[in-house]
Amino acid sequence: EYAGSEFARVARHLEAMGHSRRPDETSREWLARLGPAAGAPGETATLLDLHYRHRFDPRGLSPEERLDFAAAAERWIRAARPAARWHAS
Repeated sequence: EYAGSEFARVARHLEAMGHSRRPDETSREWLARLGPAAGAPGETATLLDLHYRHRFDPRGLSPEERLDFAAAAERWIRAARPAARWHAS
């Protein structure tokens, strides 16, 4: 579902932290269920919005927006890493 999208890295990171998505829930429902465990709500919602635009909007994202998307996903992952280390111990 996230193939070719920077959101795939975010989703894999959440799953590695033990926050699996249920088969019957949308990505938006998944993030809402996770609440603070998914990071700052505004950040994850923005990443998901960019993912949806990339995948489903016929106009997609501009090259600049793709770079911003990649940078935002990387920032999210770096910010989430301490929680992943804490969760694993």
